Amino acid sequence: MRAGVQGLVNEVIGYGMGAAVNRSLGIVVACIYPILLNRDEYGRLDVIFSVPALLSVVFLLGFDSTLARFFYEHEDVAQRRRLVSTAFYTAISFTLLSVGILLLLSKPLALWLYGEPQYVLYLRLVLAAMPFVLAHHLQIVLFRL
Repeated sequence: MRAGVQGLVNEVIGYGMGAAVNRSLGIVVACIYPILLNRDEYGRLDVIFSVPALLSVVFLLGFDSTLARFFYEHEDVAQRRRLVSTAFYTAISFTLLSVGILLLLSKPLALWLYGEPQYVLYLRLVLAAMPFVLAHHLQIVLFRL
């Protein structure tokens, strides 16, 4: 019993520290950006950071909630693995297909979003990172399960 509680405390401290450091750095960076960037650049940077958050919601197709809902309905480990694999491969396949299309349209899309061609590279970097962002998000969901 004591070992279980100690393990729980260690996990809470580990995840809590990670979340606290992440939030703290976010606050520090949010204070530095307005000093370094003018109002237009700061707004564009905010849009650049918002794009992966929006795309993650779209690309996940609700699989994160679905995994949480159906994971424990299966008693067999093989069925759980099949459920997770199906969700992972479907979401990643959809993401790769969508990212490929968006990369082809990245120049006009970046011009529409930001109004300047210098931001095309930033949009392409965000799009190229999306499969990794999505895989990380699904991994966190699995860790919670």
